[in-house]
Amino acid sequence: MFQFWLSFQGLTYFLLPHLVASQYDTDKPNLVVVYTDEHNFRTIGAYRELLGKRHSEIWGDDVVVETPNLDRLAHEGAIFTSMYTVAPLCTPSRASFMTGLYPKSTGAWLNHNAMDRDMTTWAQILRQKRGYYTGYVGKWHLDGNEKPGWNPNSDRSFGFTENEWRYNRGHWKFFEKLNGEQEAYEWDQVVNDNTGRKAYEKFANSMETNYATDFLMDKGIDVMRRAINANDPFAVMISIPDPHSPNIVRPPYDSM
Repeated sequence: MFQFWLSFQGLTYFLLPHLVASQYDTDKPNLVVVYTDEHNFRTIGAYRELLGKRHSEIWGDDVVVETPNLDRLAHEGAIFTSMYTVAPLCTPSRASFMTGLYPKSTGAWLNHNAMDRDMTTWAQILRQKRGYYTGYVGKWHLDGNEKPGWNPNSDRSFGFTENEWRYNRGHWKFFEKLNGEQEAYEWDQVVNDNTGRKAYEKFANSMETNYATDFLMDKGIDVMRRAINANDPFAVMISIPDPHSPNIVRPPYDSM
């Protein structure tokens, strides 16, 4: 059985596919949170249907991007229309999403503030009280000013079993593992390989593997597979830095 929830949180949105697999107790459904950054809800077809043409096509008549897969999640499940963020900033809204508290109570009430170490997150509750396999992939922005701020398996895991590919901040366009270390690149960043190439040139033939959105989604799926192999219910958060500026995407989306 599959149940889906589609929602937006202020300038970001989260997608909650609630996957109930037959091999698990239905009392412990799997949870996947896909969290994007500065994502206008008018770019999702299911929301445009609710708004009507006047309010949904503000960039011009028929200037839209088709989103059939996201629309399917909304049509086969539920779509939230009255959910709001507590703050129009990245760090405080994320702190509230993770803890259920107002930003002022988390220490992370302003961008680049670190969330207090003693905060309890929903991941901790699911892991400690319900036996979930938990994982976080992508942008975190709750560890202060570090950039990118790779910090796997630290004492700031906040309940996530896996966080190898969790980074603190930055709107990187490519990721890879190089010599055993996580590496992040901006689109036109010169890579350190003595060739003078820029990142988009280095990854020209592997965009579908190394481009940020693709890479992080694949890593999130890997976490789910490990949980399934362990026969555990899972809760995985995949935090995508796009579509936040810089407004550069890989082909073929750059020409849509």
